[in-house]
Amino acid sequence: MSNENPTPSPQPQDNPGDKNANRQLIEKALGVLKQKDAGMACEFCKKSDFVVASEFVALVCLDAKKNSLELGSHFPCVALFCKNCGNTKLFNAGALGVLKND
Repeated sequence: MSNENPTPSPQPQDNPGDKNANRQLIEKALGVLKQKDAGMACEFCKKSDFVVASEFVALVCLDAKKNSLELGSHFPCVALFCKNCGNTKLFNAGALGVLKND
């Protein structure tokens, strides 16, 4: 099933604690995604109406060696949320070249 509407560019959602530096990096990440022609249709509801988080989120690895839930390394990500169903897409900010992966 294809979406006949052109894909709008998502915009970062305002956050009262938003820092200008984060916003600029998020904008840079969106530019990289746009250059890569990343499809923004939701896999679940097929809508193309996304909100972009105004701050980076971290995908955290768990340390399985210790057989516990201790937090290990993390990967900074840009998060996009489908306005219709809430599906969340995470794009690795290091792979996009806007932040360094730890």
